[in-house]
Amino acid sequence: SHDLVKATLRRLKARYQAAEAQEPEASRLMLELIQKAADQIVTGAVGNVELQEHERFYQVGLKAIENKDWQRADKALSKAYQLCIEDINILAHLGWARFNNSDIDKEKRQGEALENLQLAVQLDNSNLDALVLLAKVYKEMGQPERALAPIRKATKLTPDAEIQKLREDIESAAEELAQSQLDNG
Repeated sequence: SHDLVKATLRRLKARYQAAEAQEPEASRLMLELIQKAADQIVTGAVGNVELQEHERFYQVGLKAIENKDWQRADKALSKAYQLCIEDINILAHLGWARFNNSDIDKEKRQGEALENLQLAVQLDNSNLDALVLLAKVYKEMGQPERALAPIRKATKLTPDAEIQKLREDIESAAEELAQSQLDNG
């Protein structure tokens, strides 16, 4: 409904306007994107445009990630990436799906996931998804100290409470690891 779109638009604008002092360029771009999306929804332009093939595979992959169907996510995102290798969001989510795909040998999937996510961050070091997913991979691999740089960068890009909480968890894990190394060394 128009009321829901307007309420969501106000909420998202407030979120990114609050972050404007820290990251003015990123905030401006997000505000423009949010307004454009709201305008498309209100005018009915959304859904009338046929999605490109790589975008359809990407959407299937995201839905599979949401459902924790890692094999399906990996397959769909691999196909999306083959069709559109320049899309950093596809690359980042492919890294996350690959990391969680238990059909692949653990060492191989960790290596490929890190390779994809590091490349995504290298190509666009302000891509929020790539930064957060890279930090999650490092954290889950037991390397919270390596997760600090990407999660700190991510928290500068957004005030999102879930990402802020992830940063706190990673910082605590890194401190615990450093303390245990001091105690054992």
